[in-house]
Amino acid sequence: MKYTALSACYDNLIGVDYDRWLRYILQVLERCGRRPKKVLDLACGSGEMAIRLARLGMDVTGVDASCHMLAVAEAKLRDGGFSCLLIQQDMRQLALPDKYDLVICCCDSLNYVLSPRALQKVFRNVGRCLRPGGLFIFDLNTCYKLANVYGTSAYGVNTPTASYILETDYDPANRICHMELTMFLPEDGLYRKFEEKHRQRAYPTRFILQALRRAGLCPLTVHDDYRFRPPRKRSERLVFTAKLAFSSGGRGGSGPTA
Repeated sequence: MKYTALSACYDNLIGVDYDRWLRYILQVLERCGRRPKKVLDLACGSGEMAIRLARLGMDVTGVDASCHMLAVAEAKLRDGGFSCLLIQQDMRQLALPDKYDLVICCCDSLNYVLSPRALQKVFRNVGRCLRPGGLFIFDLNTCYKLANVYGTSAYGVNTPTASYILETDYDPANRICHMELTMFLPEDGLYRKFEEKHRQRAYPTRFILQALRRAGLCPLTVHDDYRFRPPRKRSERLVFTAKLAFSSGGRGGSGPTA
């Protein structure tokens, strides 16, 4: 998953209400009595959340594996007059010199981590980046969504800035949804075709909670889609909040299986 051609039209195609997500995060922080100064936006993508947090006066570091997405984020931050540190790193090898009061990871980025062992490592890496008592807020597409909403299907979307066809195929044995994205982007009065392949893995809630605890992160809440309501059988996105329970990198062990 490279996010190459998609980076140029990502925000227009996915249609995320970032402002609503920000309101939820701020309410979580208020309920937990936190006023973070240093924030890590993990898998920061096009920088939409980083900009909003920087606008509130927070010192934001953005990390993403895609240089193309970071280029989009850097341009937005520059145009907005914000100075945020942007780092190209894979979250599975995350190693940063600073400690943070808050780590966020939005827009189902963790579903792209395809093995339970690797996701366990990501959680341990996050724990090492947090200050004692720091919070980790992240979301995941649910098993229900990948299996039933995406499932095995195909559909197309046409917008003024781009058109695309998304074909999906869900593998229930491995809980992995294979996605083939065909995009048509305007170029010199014509359309240029791009193709990308993506894969997301579904993780049961019980596994996520177990993996957090193994990484020294204490789960605090699980909510349905950036709203303060409990998960439902047909929830499509869950939002987790966890707190660093201790300052070491986890309790050891090879990690659970999902």
